[in-house]
Amino acid sequence: MLAVERAWLDWDAVILSEAEVVQLEREHDFSPTSRVEMAALHDTRLADIEDLLLQDASPRELWATTRIERLLRRALAAELEKMARGAYTVNQEAVTGDEKESDIRLASSAAHLEAVIELKIGENGYSYSDLRDALHTQLVGKYMAPEHRRVGCLLISIASHRKTWMDPNNRSWIDFEEVIARLDAEAKVLAASLGYGVFVAVRGLDLRTRKTT
Repeated sequence: MLAVERAWLDWDAVILSEAEVVQLEREHDFSPTSRVEMAALHDTRLADIEDLLLQDASPRELWATTRIERLLRRALAAELEKMARGAYTVNQEAVTGDEKESDIRLASSAAHLEAVIELKIGENGYSYSDLRDALHTQLVGKYMAPEHRRVGCLLISIASHRKTWMDPNNRSWIDFEEVIARLDAEAKVLAASLGYGVFVAVRGLDLRTRKTT
């Protein structure tokens, strides 16, 4: 229920029927009919992906070897589709012929609502400024522009324990967790500036090998 609670803290709570509440608590697979419900489902599915990567039989090792974003995007979309259980469909829209420009969209089965995920592989040479620009210009400015698509996430993957980014302000080095925390804080401010019912987040897709104790 953490995803739902987070969404309700951001916006006014919507009223669900008793049956929908039971279904939400049991399966997390109700079909969204409002932006707040779309945001809750979107956040829950990202948490489900995190849980998947913690399992022994997870795709973590395979995904970690991927440096081609369209391939990792397809794999992620396939897992999200497995988790849909009729609540939404998964689409890769705005695809050019060579898939250089694409995003993952979760489309509600019950209403004209979509959530969008923009994926960036952390090891693909993106600077901190590049990732910040992806948040502002690509995710929010482009993919989330339509009124029915006001829920979105910039998802940044990492496979290396040694990967760092240079802070453009003081030229110090910052780690993955700091990058995600800073950009997610900026996403919250950005969402607030865009008005009611907008959800923007930055999340990490941690593909690093798990450290043994």
